[in-house]
Amino acid sequence: MQNALSKKIMKNIVLSTLLSFVILNAQSQQNLTTTSKITKVTVFQSQAQIEATAAANIPAGRTMIVIEDISSTTDVNSIQVRGTGDFMIIGTKLQRSLTSTRQTKYANQLSTITERIDEIEMLLNVAKAERNMIAKNAEDIKSETDGLFTKDFLEMIDFTRKQLIEVGKRELTLNKEKKELLEKKQQLDREIAQLGGNQQLSEILITVEAKKAVSSQISLTYLVGNAGWNPTYDIRSAGVDKAIALNYKANVYQRTGVDWENVKLSLSTTNPRMNQTKPELYPQFLSIYTPQPVMARNMKMSAAAPMAAADAMEGEAMMLNEVVSVSESTLSVNFNIEIPYSISSSGNPELVDIQSFDLPAEYNFIAVPKYATNAFLVANVKDWEKLNLLPGQANIYFEGAYIGQTYLNGSITESELKVSLGAAPKIIVERKELTNFKTKRIIGGNIKEEFVYETTIRNTSNAAVSLIVEEQIPVSQDNRIEVSFETPNGMEFEKEKGKLTYKITILPNQSVVKKLSYDVKYPKDLQISNL
Repeated sequence: MQNALSKKIMKNIVLSTLLSFVILNAQSQQNLTTTSKITKVTVFQSQAQIEATAAANIPAGRTMIVIEDISSTTDVNSIQVRGTGDFMIIGTKLQRSLTSTRQTKYANQLSTITERIDEIEMLLNVAKAERNMIAKNAEDIKSETDGLFTKDFLEMIDFTRKQLIEVGKRELTLNKEKKELLEKKQQLDREIAQLGGNQQLSEILITVEAKKAVSSQISLTYLVGNAGWNPTYDIRSAGVDKAIALNYKANVYQRTGVDWENVKLSLSTTNPRMNQTKPELYPQFLSIYTPQPVMARNMKMSAAAPMAAADAMEGEAMMLNEVVSVSESTLSVNFNIEIPYSISSSGNPELVDIQSFDLPAEYNFIAVPKYATNAFLVANVKDWEKLNLLPGQANIYFEGAYIGQTYLNGSITESELKVSLGAAPKIIVERKELTNFKTKRIIGGNIKEEFVYETTIRNTSNAAVSLIVEEQIPVSQDNRIEVSFETPNGMEFEKEKGKLTYKITILPNQSVVKKLSYDVKYPKDLQISNL
């Protein structure tokens, strides 16, 4: 009995001691509020990694460091904290902030601007009253001019004019300042609205323990959303005997709620949102297809098939080399921009120059009569894979003139990069079917159709042109359908694609006519699609 009582007393003492320690520890924990300075941003294609620093004078004991003005799009699992000095980091936490230093700053600026606008309104009213008073005095002078000499009258008119001019200049200055202040107020209202909406800011809470007071420089690294970059290109050629000048640029955007001011940028080709896990191969089982019985028209269709289709659709869904350095790893490329950039959180893209290249190219005029009535100038660039290009839109300039836009596909697997430099309007192409030669005959159980096309290519320029022509015949995917064709001399034929290629030279103001014919044979009880 006595032992049980002693154990109970000891248990109460231990609990009381622990409770006292927790209360004392909670009372002794101090809060320290500060902000961070973003120094570097690594922008991925759909996210960005922030590197920031914050100064903190940490007292002895346990302290909660609150770092304000952190983007609400921050990935809490990505936060990394380091610090200089003799202290221990116990834990970190991310939470939404009710207010922030940025909001306070904007509110103070708005208050100052509003007060100045009110003051200007008062001064404008004073100037208006002063101008009315001067005008009234001028009227009184005019009614009393009988007793004044001409010289005195002119001096009084000149004095009145000077007073009105002085008041008018003052009003112009005040109105100009008022207009500028109203514009600033509207901008602040928009930014405050953004902070109060989707761009509500957060704060990082860092719990630390120090044996003695220490001054520390805290380093933060974390990922944010609503940011990324898209490649864009300028392709310039001074002529068909010149190299291609390729300017590689990036449209960098962000809507994180926090402006990036004078930060060091690094653009990465990595996409963190892409699935980084290697897919696995599972057995592909084949079975005999058994058609299901057709349901009656008045029966309700199951919603399972549309839902499955929807699921499937969802799954498919200075010189630059002096200011940009390139670092390559096994899986990605980083373009490190040495010049500081400022990217606002408005979402408006900032154009950043990445690299410039002079690329030796082979130029060809290519005609595709089946689809276009003009030839096209195409530049073939070799060893393009060394350029670290991503797919993107490109602006085309040829011989100093803007031609239009094309799509530069940097993800192709071909050894040459084909860059279309636009249509060549002086090379006119016409392709027509010769219906008089078209035949359709029944031979036994088959139908045999013959098709004949005539292509006319005219060179309206003052110089001879060498041209590559690309033609096409159908390709059968069923052994019951036969396509017969005799390849003329000088033509290359890719059977798998049904693609014919040949080269011709056309003299100035001359035309060349070529004919293409083929036969298609198929069972007469079949209907052929895409013929």
